[in-house]
Amino acid sequence: MKHILIATAALAPLATQAIADCNADQRAFVDDRDISVCIPADPQRIVTTVDEAIFVPLYELGVVPVGTTGSTLPDGTHFIRGGINNVGVDFETTEDTAFIGDYEFMDYETIAALDPDLIIVGHWADWFNGDVEKLSLIAPTISINIEERTGFATHDYLADVTGTQAELAEVKARYDFQIETLRDLVPDGTTASILVLDGDQLNAFHTWPGLGQILRDAGIDAPDIINDIDEGQSETFSAEVLEQFDADWVFISYANQNGDTPSDALANMDALLPSWCAALTACQEGRVIPVPIVEAASWSPDAFFATTMMLIGTMGNPLNYN
Repeated sequence: MKHILIATAALAPLATQAIADCNADQRAFVDDRDISVCIPADPQRIVTTVDEAIFVPLYELGVVPVGTTGSTLPDGTHFIRGGINNVGVDFETTEDTAFIGDYEFMDYETIAALDPDLIIVGHWADWFNGDVEKLSLIAPTISINIEERTGFATHDYLADVTGTQAELAEVKARYDFQIETLRDLVPDGTTASILVLDGDQLNAFHTWPGLGQILRDAGIDAPDIINDIDEGQSETFSAEVLEQFDADWVFISYANQNGDTPSDALANMDALLPSWCAALTACQEGRVIPVPIVEAASWSPDAFFATTMMLIGTMGNPLNYN
């Protein structure tokens, strides 16, 4: 897919909550705060405040933001979460995208110096990844609800903003083909759980981004303890209820962005509950799969492809059901 470099500045008035008219080169856009904002009809210098959930999907749609947040390694190196893994780009490999600060502490002067014509902020419930009022003084600023936009809802939003619906249609067609392939290979009634460890507790999502969405789209069900979580939400559980997460397949995440490996995922389970394998039939039968969080929990369609191929090779293998 050809990438279009976001390189030409465009001026726009500040966003206001009640907009009657927009300039000829703008249009009114209602974001996930339910606020109407005048945004460029053809934005050319986008800044994002969420790397893996906004920058990466934009890049795959052919749009290259001029700036994004990232994370910083102990040696001071900045990186885009899911960048190299999913789309082959990072701050060190491109001069087209500037580092604007860490996830929660961005540099507003750096953002202003990039002369953006549109800023896209992520938010979860009432928490915003950036000061929307301050950012709105720099350029029109819109927000996307990362928590509630599961599946391709994030991509639909970004394609609308950037006019890349045709590119998104190609991405969705590939995804639909992969999902149907997986659905045809996995026996009816197969169930799966996804466990995200947090110290001495378990995090579980009704639909974990990426892997969780793929499983649900392919008709693979989850245990009641997961299905009972409100859609778009997550809950924390103690190790004592681990048995309720048993399923035909259990996926355990590990933080590969921090250098963790599948061995770390299993070690974390040992630390959580030494008898964890005995509590899960899936473990006793060899169907516990450690998965790297950067790819498995990504909003990236390329990550969807890699994850679906992994599932086809494991859940679709008849030998794994003997």
